Amino acid sequence: MIDLLDALAADHAAVRAMIAEVFANPGRRRALYPQISRALRYHSDAEEKTLYQALGAYPQETADIDRSYDEHGALDNILRELDATAYGDPNFMDRFAQMNTMLEQHLVPEESRVFAAAGQLLDASTRRRLGAQYERMMHREGATVSDQHRYSNPCRTCQPQPVGLVANVKQALKNPTESGRPRWHSLVGIWPFLSKAK
Repeated sequence: MIDLLDALAADHAAVRAMIAEVFANPGRRRALYPQISRALRYHSDAEEKTLYQALGAYPQETADIDRSYDEHGALDNILRELDATAYGDPNFMDRFAQMNTMLEQHLVPEESRVFAAAGQLLDASTRRRLGAQYERMMHREGATVSDQHRYSNPCRTCQPQPVGLVANVKQALKNPTESGRPRWHSLVGIWPFLSKAK
């Protein structure tokens, strides 16, 4: 079973890679934005039902968890605005950039403060149990990057996996960090598709 924090970090990395792909090639937004929107929404829900609920038992974490819930709500609001904006609208990329800024303002402190607190307060077996629960939720919804490709009848908004993301992930795995671990050492949602893309 995978540690919840590794699973969350892997999905954060995958969404960041897709967002970077849209900025590098705005013409890909029609293919990539539905995946980004879907993954963020289901990720938020699964994260709230695993990490946030577990940390909610610790009064010292209340402020960070409440702030994280609020940030998820604000992110959902801007995703709704983007959903209602035509891809050809000149404001789409401005709103997309605003969404990315909000996302980073949420992820950076979450990956430092909240993940650090979870690492200290939740033992390894609890994190693995929550990781399995998170994975089940994401797989059931078909929401992670690769899970959309596990289903024979994906939802109509699911698009093919972006080739650039696969290439970037493969490159990251070929060039490990000084510790010898791949840069994204637990690409939970991407492994099945990578094996098919070789």
